[in-house]
Amino acid sequence: MSKRTKKKGHLRSEHVSDQMGGKKLGYGAYGCVISPPAKCVHYPNLRKTEYKLDNNHVSKLINFKHNQSAFLELNIGQKLIGIDPKHHHFSPYFNGCFFSPQQNKDILYLNPDGTNVTSSPLITKISSLSESSESNRRTTKNKNTSLIKSQLNKEYRNKCILNLDNTYLNLIGPYGGSTLTNILSYQKNNDLVAYINNNYWYISIYLIKNIYILYRNKIIHRDIKPSNVTVKFSYINNESIALLKSQPFDSCRVTLIDFGLARELKKNKYSYEEIKDYVSQGTSHYIPIEIFAIRTLIKLIERGYDSNDDSFKTSMVHRVEAKIKRNREYYHHEGIRDETFKYMNNKGGPSNHFITSKKIDKIIDYVIALHAQNKLAKHIDELLYKWDVYSLGIILAKIALKYSIDDKEFISLIFDMIRLDPDKRISIQKLVKHPKYVQYQKFIEKGNKSKSKSIQSK
Repeated sequence: MSKRTKKKGHLRSEHVSDQMGGKKLGYGAYGCVISPPAKCVHYPNLRKTEYKLDNNHVSKLINFKHNQSAFLELNIGQKLIGIDPKHHHFSPYFNGCFFSPQQNKDILYLNPDGTNVTSSPLITKISSLSESSESNRRTTKNKNTSLIKSQLNKEYRNKCILNLDNTYLNLIGPYGGSTLTNILSYQKNNDLVAYINNNYWYISIYLIKNIYILYRNKIIHRDIKPSNVTVKFSYINNESIALLKSQPFDSCRVTLIDFGLARELKKNKYSYEEIKDYVSQGTSHYIPIEIFAIRTLIKLIERGYDSNDDSFKTSMVHRVEAKIKRNREYYHHEGIRDETFKYMNNKGGPSNHFITSKKIDKIIDYVIALHAQNKLAKHIDELLYKWDVYSLGIILAKIALKYSIDDKEFISLIFDMIRLDPDKRISIQKLVKHPKYVQYQKFIEKGNKSKSKSIQSK
């Protein structure tokens, strides 16, 4: 064994061979998350970081076909560990190996044909979904595959579903706590719900500080949403309620997770191919309209459209409006935009934030003008940073709606963050000059020092 693998605290093969992954925490586009971490076979050629194998860490099991994305995520994770070694602000994946198939109640393995290897009743059900005549087999293959996946996710929502014919990477990182998605879904009051309801300013400023740290280090997240925000309390001798009341800021940590789409911005000017890569991903309902517009503009140019032609703008408007329309049901169902705005307008907020064709038209004019003046490459950094601000603003709007927050200063800040016009949307540089940021960020620093001392004393 190499000298490096013997070093105290590293994830060593003799430890990992006995390690069994535990409870499923979540499932995303690129993988499934379980805690404690799953066992490994061997490491890719990656740097390793010290940590302990325990319930304070998680595994993200990701199909090896996405290995480029995984390695980018690990590189970002390594940088964030250097910036935030105590995980006060970020819970990134920073170590990696190959996943070793193991018997585990929280993992469901599938054969190459999509059948469950352990549950015969499911095999019958999935087989019936897959049946088709020979003449229709080819045309229905993709539909049946999607149907099988949908059925499995519905029946086994608490399991990680892995295909035995695939190779998986096992990315390991710190456990950040309960996701904001889960907390906002709670119907009954509990410590987490009560804490956020009573300390929404602290939570909000903590998150603003997190994206400000990313900004200072030239990193964009690109996927800030409730499922990528975690809240964790320092439970000491089961005295959580007393601790929350006596030390509300010392006991809470709010982190960003899942840096699979995060990127470093290292240049002052970018090619359109590079810009295309930056704007091509993300969760639609948390993406501002100008990002959709930039994405559409570049696609049309690649397809040979003339940006000086009158039909160019018409094509852009049609495509951007169609994209937003496809997400309307989500906005309405989850209350992220329309229902939130209705609530906040009643609380004295501005009424000009609803998405209309006229506003879409204005944003598209803005993007086309940047292109025509050869300024898009110069301004893309600022627009990408404002994307993270917008995403966070949508999250705060959802918190305001969930807890019926009647605070004009809070609602005003949210509207500044989610303005449709990117030029009028508040920047991260101005956010950190907000009076509430100045007031609360000292509590964040004080609380993090207290948590660090507590960890060192154990």
